[in-house]
This record gives sequence, C-alpha cells and structure tokens, in this order.
Amino acid sequence: MDIGLLPRQILATKGSMFVQTSITSARNAQNLDPHIRQNLSEKELKWLDEGNFVELEFFTPRKLIQILNKGIATSKQMDIVEDDTSTFVGVGNDSGYFYTTESFG
Repeated sequence: MDIGLLPRQILATKGSMFVQTSITSARNAQNLDPHIRQNLSEKELKWLDEGNFVELEFFTPRKLIQILNKGIATSKQMDIVEDDTSTFVGVGNDSGYFYTTESFG
C-alpha cells in the first residue's frame, strides 16, 4: 500500500514546515503519472512543479504513525499479509478499524 503526503497537507500548515526546493524535485513532479496529476489541485501542481518538497525527517514518529494509520483506515481494501513469522490483520466495522500484527518468532 502506497501512503504518502499530499501537497495540500503541507500547504495547510501555512508555512510551519521547513519546505525545500530542488531542480530534481521539479523535474520529478512534472513527470508524475497523469492519473496522479489529475487528482491534484492547480495550487498543489504549482507547488510541486516549483520543486518544493519536505524531508521525511521533519515529521515526528507520532505524526508519521498518525499519517499511516489514517491512510490504512481510509484505504478501500485491507489485505491480510502472512509470511513465516508474522501476520498483519485488519478488523473493522462502521465505527472504526483496528490493525495489528502477530509475531511468534
């Protein structure tokens, strides 16, 4: 599951985040898949096309966990992933979802 931050989330902080700019980031933004670009507002596209980005290290672990939790909870499908050592389980109903891992090794 791909979970990322959208420019609108950064823009909503009204300058309280350390935003950086690079030519590479601008080039990458202009080469985004058209499906992604069509789901962004003109303001978001302008922000990205200017090469703006925020380092992941800027976020506290708590904020990253909140972002991941919200992304997982609002996803359309939750898979159960199993390997030899663990299982990732999503259980939910109309009032909320719980995600857990089990590890026996």
